[in-house]
Amino acid sequence: MSEVSLESKISDLSFATKANVLNVKLNFVKNLNDKTLTKNDSLLLIGKSKDLKLVPKAQLTSILSKLEIPANWYSESINYLCPEKKANDDGAKLANRTSISWLNRFSINTISAKCSRYNAPSRAHLITKIVKSNCFSDNQTILVACERRYSIACASAVARAFPLYSSKTNNNESKNPRNVTVSFIYTDNECKSPNPSDEEIACYNAIGESVRLTAKIVDTPCAEMTTDHFLQEIKNVAKELGLEPMVIEGEELNKRGFGGLYNVGKAAINPPKLVVLSNIKSGSKRNIAWVGKGIVYDTGGLCIKSRANMCGMKEDCGGAAGVLGAFYAAVKLGFEDNLHAVFCLAENAVGPNAYRPDDIIKLYSGK
Repeated sequence: MSEVSLESKISDLSFATKANVLNVKLNFVKNLNDKTLTKNDSLLLIGKSKDLKLVPKAQLTSILSKLEIPANWYSESINYLCPEKKANDDGAKLANRTSISWLNRFSINTISAKCSRYNAPSRAHLITKIVKSNCFSDNQTILVACERRYSIACASAVARAFPLYSSKTNNNESKNPRNVTVSFIYTDNECKSPNPSDEEIACYNAIGESVRLTAKIVDTPCAEMTTDHFLQEIKNVAKELGLEPMVIEGEELNKRGFGGLYNVGKAAINPPKLVVLSNIKSGSKRNIAWVGKGIVYDTGGLCIKSRANMCGMKEDCGGAAGVLGAFYAAVKLGFEDNLHAVFCLAENAVGPNAYRPDDIIKLYSGK
């Protein structure tokens, strides 16, 4: 077998290529009953045990029929995964019942209620893991059963499972995009409807886009996410929102008194930048500013970090990435006050121009 054909076969066997990780169109909808499904599609149902028990069977009747799944299988599966705990039950055995599936067409996964270092009532961190492990179909549907107050955290967790950047796969643009449709069933008794409203769906879609954008910036290594690349991401968001960013960069920062940011980034090939995005609402009297730290890589400069502490420093721009994502979502959803996003972008590099520990730096405050 030739090297070319062998390489081709290895590529075909790659999980990331099969799953088409990057080319995903994510969409949140009100109700799944109107969605066109075939027996080749896949449905993933996620929820805590107490929430799965409260899912109205009528909400799934149409979906089960489209996927050609016996209705009694669903009822039996819920009883298996979420049994009524009795006094003589073995807690360990009950804890192992976390998932069940019907020929990979319909998977049900319970979210563990155990406490962990990531403890939060929504258990959103587990949702990301479950979605990553169970979504393989080109037409994937996800249904999350939860209380309404946890829905935003759950929507963010689902979005995080579909990255926009990964170097583990070939982003083959010729492939058809995977369609991932997500909906919620609220289990609160006080909710008028078990399905989200139009306003909530708009919120989930905006948050999903912002989470994926933020994750893309943080996931991308500095070689591909320099201060220039980050500025382009800001400009892309500004263009979509109909705004124009203000940019101060390079020597201009020093001339205008921004000595702190200038000195941190002056040794890098790509100059440091201060970028401001503003969304002004006529008649608004309140001004809100979000400031994000955007160090695209932090070597420590001449006070260089150790090998163990330097790995992962591409994530030091997470503050600015988070502000960009939040600003995008807030403005898109009609934030009513004057909102400003300030991005302090720099690469703390080692070089002849790097600032020295004994240097005196004058900050914008004058100190």
